[in-house]
Amino acid sequence: MALIVEDGTSKTDSESYASVADADAYFTGRTGSSTWAATTSTTALKEQALRDATDYIEETYNARFRGRKSDEDQALSFPRYHLVDYDGYAIDSDEIPTKLKRATMELAARALGQDLQPDLDSPGEIAEEESTVGSLSKRTKYVGGKGNLKSYRVVRMLLREFVFGNTTERS
Repeated sequence: MALIVEDGTSKTDSESYASVADADAYFTGRTGSSTWAATTSTTALKEQALRDATDYIEETYNARFRGRKSDEDQALSFPRYHLVDYDGYAIDSDEIPTKLKRATMELAARALGQDLQPDLDSPGEIAEEESTVGSLSKRTKYVGGKGNLKSYRVVRMLLREFVFGNTTERS
């Protein structure tokens, strides 16, 4: 099935913020793009990577995006009303921001080589606890580590102006 890309028309069946052609053009000549550009992946695998990337963005950020969806029936969080960039310029309610497309493509390249949202073994459950009162001491060991959710810095940086609760908000 062909990838359905959101183009700003508030599609009810869109699956991605970027197309394979967008990603191919984006990664042309970029350092670190070898995963995408040099891959022998078929178009179908690249399309699935773009779907996975969009799913990651939707599940990670959708509740934190500023503004509101342009149409209540649209499949994805964008396009949006009442959204402005860091410089205060309005982003049109029929526009998919370039930074959102770039974040999608960056994640898609990673999705070709790894699961962006792997299942976790009892994340955050305490495996071992130790307390000492004299001279104060506390040690807690978590199953699978304390923070098991994967985070991608490049994506956080690209999307920061579109989400609430980021550490680089400007007034």
